[in-house]
Amino acid sequence: MEEIILRPGSKELPEVQRLYEEAFPEDEQIPFDRLVNDRNECILRAYSLDGELCALSYVFEYGTIVYIGYLAVLKDLRGKQIGTQLLEHLKEQYRDYQIVGEIELAEEASDPTGIKRRRRDFYLRHGFHSAGLCYRLFNTDYEILTDQGVVTEETWNRLAEAHVGAHIAKRIEYM
Repeated sequence: MEEIILRPGSKELPEVQRLYEEAFPEDEQIPFDRLVNDRNECILRAYSLDGELCALSYVFEYGTIVYIGYLAVLKDLRGKQIGTQLLEHLKEQYRDYQIVGEIELAEEASDPTGIKRRRRDFYLRHGFHSAGLCYRLFNTDYEILTDQGVVTEETWNRLAEAHVGAHIAKRIEYM
């Protein structure tokens, strides 16, 4: 699998944007142009197999923490272990960091297709566990997962503020 770090002007951006918009519900997306930037700590990557786009990842590096904001595989390629390879690659690449991510809470009533539960199960199968921290932001409930250690409200607040700004971070309501 080939990895391509994307920046403004990368030729792969239109195809990666289509994957991003197809893979994540609109209420989970941030504007795509915010993912593509020149900030060194925000990294949008495309992955290809035999020259064809197969996946994307977006991470934010914050001190000794790496936040996985997005991880997606093309719909036709799901179930072929590409997501597993991608996550294992990220875990190896960031082996000296605590890796954290957030997923929508997988409550039965709000998950009729089971996608939220499958996302959570994917991370749990790959060594992540609940950080014991859930919150609501913009009417969506999230659970924080990590590959090691704990994540406190204070840590999450600082990470969120550095990543999306204080004006959004202050709207986080812990549950």
